[in-house]
Amino acid sequence: MILWETAFAPDKNARTIIAAPTGGFVTGGTCSEGAWVTMLDAEGDRVWNRTFPSEFLTRLYTVRLSPAGTYDIIYATEQVITRGPEYSFVTETTEVSLSAKGELIAERPVQASPFIVATEDGGYAYAGYSNPKYNQLHESGHRGTPPLQVVRLDNDGEVTWDQSFNIGNDRYVTSIIQTADGGFAIFGNSIYF
Repeated sequence: MILWETAFAPDKNARTIIAAPTGGFVTGGTCSEGAWVTMLDAEGDRVWNRTFPSEFLTRLYTVRLSPAGTYDIIYATEQVITRGPEYSFVTETTEVSLSAKGELIAERPVQASPFIVATEDGGYAYAGYSNPKYNQLHESGHRGTPPLQVVRLDNDGEVTWDQSFNIGNDRYVTSIIQTADGGFAIFGNSIYF
């Protein structure tokens, strides 16, 4: 039985959703202007809506309710830099903290990758592979690339540890979660040729 449903404008692409303590939800993704996030009440009606404009390709990585009670989102903007036949991708990643009413509390750059999880203590962990074409960890590890890297950040965005794991070639990361014992599980796939 469907209790309610809601629709967003055609340019809005929701990527993630979390439950709010009020019984509603906070969801977000990208839109024609950049990153966006909205709170829905328990009936699916919008309580507030925020947009973070960018002229570059934008991607929302994660939304979380922090231990401090703020709604924190991490989004990235990506530029393609071309030099003749060579190209690279420069990504800037930002954490924004919003109040329960959607008011901007803080904004700061934070190192991350698309494969990120919020940790129970207010920090983050993310995973991926180094790639010379990218300034952040990338999803795929091919022959000759460095091993899988997992990075843990504290609640100030500082690196507390950075570990590498040689799990073989032609592996892709798709997500990371924190486990009940405080560790991390990484999900991905293998490509066989």
